[in-house]
Amino acid sequence: SFYGNGYIHLRTIEKSVQTLIHIRFRTSSQSGLLFLAAGHRDFLLLELISGHLQVRLNLGSGERFLSSERGTHLNDLAWHTVDLNHTHHNINMIVDRTSHNSLRMPEPDLELSIEDGLLIGGTPGLNHPYLLNISAGFRGCLDEVVFNEHNLLSSLQVHSEYKSIHEVSLGCSSQFSATEEDPVRFSSSKAFISLPQWEVLQEGTFECELHPSWKDENGLVLYSSGSKGGFVSIEIRDGHLVASIGNGEGSKTELHSLTHVYSKQTWYPIQLLLLPDSIQLKVGKELVKASLSQELQAIQLKGSLFLGGLDDVALEKARSAGLSSVPSKEEGGGRSFKGCLQKIRVNTQKTGLPNAMVTKDVTVGCNIGQAPKVVIISSPTDLPEFDVTSTQMIINNRATNLLLLRTLEVAEGGQVLLEPKHIKVNLDFRKLGIHPSHLMCRIVEPPVHGQLHLNPNPDPDGFPGEMQERIIGIGTEEKDRTFSMLDLWQGRVMYVHSGSEDHNDFFTFSIFSNNKNELPTFLKDNHLHRFNISITPVNDAPVLSLPQGNLFTLLEKSKRQLTTDMLRVLDPDSSPEDLALSSVGNLNSEAGYLENQDYPG
Repeated sequence: SFYGNGYIHLRTIEKSVQTLIHIRFRTSSQSGLLFLAAGHRDFLLLELISGHLQVRLNLGSGERFLSSERGTHLNDLAWHTVDLNHTHHNINMIVDRTSHNSLRMPEPDLELSIEDGLLIGGTPGLNHPYLLNISAGFRGCLDEVVFNEHNLLSSLQVHSEYKSIHEVSLGCSSQFSATEEDPVRFSSSKAFISLPQWEVLQEGTFECELHPSWKDENGLVLYSSGSKGGFVSIEIRDGHLVASIGNGEGSKTELHSLTHVYSKQTWYPIQLLLLPDSIQLKVGKELVKASLSQELQAIQLKGSLFLGGLDDVALEKARSAGLSSVPSKEEGGGRSFKGCLQKIRVNTQKTGLPNAMVTKDVTVGCNIGQAPKVVIISSPTDLPEFDVTSTQMIINNRATNLLLLRTLEVAEGGQVLLEPKHIKVNLDFRKLGIHPSHLMCRIVEPPVHGQLHLNPNPDPDGFPGEMQERIIGIGTEEKDRTFSMLDLWQGRVMYVHSGSEDHNDFFTFSIFSNNKNELPTFLKDNHLHRFNISITPVNDAPVLSLPQGNLFTLLEKSKRQLTTDMLRVLDPDSSPEDLALSSVGNLNSEAGYLENQDYPG
């Protein structure tokens, strides 16, 4: 899954007179970059534009275009294939094995020269002239990307010597098939949705229903930047909604709602109305409004409309604006709204995930866990005969947990088994007539920065009916998201971290029994529990690469500068100033030597 800002970059140098590309994709977005073979001058680019495929190609003698049939739209959420064949001057494209298009490239150049590698989904850090007007990052699912018989999606191991991966996950996320009616849950402190620019001419309206998590936290609900540091925002501060409008030069107006959105576990309708000379905030039936000064009336919004949180660029702008819900650079991280939004409208038009340009750490649907409640039991041998929506009970004036959860600790990029000490159920299984294989955990919200692997090491010589490995992650079907207490006890549940730089992850789950016997009411409840995962940072070893090969040529008795195009070091945990290279080779000092340009000789 690619979420609009994701990419895979394979660093390679190639020259060929024949190129074969096969891609299988699924999306609802009208535009997006699928694939780029990047050279300094030559390139082959495949992108979606208005629901149609377009190939742009330059072999050195001029750029040419090839498009799919105009009558067929390929952003219909069905799986589509494209096969592209470049042989000498001839270019052939086949879409869904039925539609054929071709062109002939101008002479004399035949070869496609690739110096900057192969890119899937986006173009990080490249600024070639041919990239000035390309589509935004791809948003959807890629199942197959084959370049000259090499499957470029065969391994998603990050930070390898030749491959960089950013904001890509396994599986096809359900958010790509969501509708404007579906609620959206923001699952981490860095979660956000980026929507197209909020056009405010004479007036602008934003409406939605908001359901915060049960934990009282500050967070950003809406942010849109304007020219010269101007902005409009909605935050949660100390349980209350605060709408702000500022010009970035000290003039700012704030509206403070008196409604405490954490006092009830419910949906709150909110509306922000921007008028030529005033601003209004409505929360439920409560309405607060204020007039705008001349300076604030002149604000023109531009850029994306962010819901729930911010990307890195918008985060810097929000810090400059002094928003209290945005952490300082020293604090680091993000401060996204924790909870759900639904029935989103911008200028009275429905919007949501189908209109998103970029998303991060969001899921479809809203399952908000409740704050723990206490249930009193008069005798330790008695089981409650009424609804228990709690993980805690009191027995003989002592608090006893029905469910004990212990944070799982895992190294960055590592994997670890969940053990009974991590999820412990305080029940007398024998007395209840329940076998551990009948007490089930249903994963409601999968981990965001990793996956759960069930039966991670299946017996290759086992019987066909025996349990094979299953993976629970974003996009996994609901029917495949369960495991039993017996699986946990026998070491068949493993968490595998994706290798991202995030230091916290979690998943939510409910407990139920598939036993046919009459069960206590508390085993029939769908109460959600949150299992926390702590990621220990790992200082990854720097990776040295030679993008142009290991041969360095220059004219006799001349100088040539070593650049990052020739010698490159990849280390996500260190700044460039902290990286030092040492020459340990057998240099022939009579033939030549290395020197620092600041200290020649």
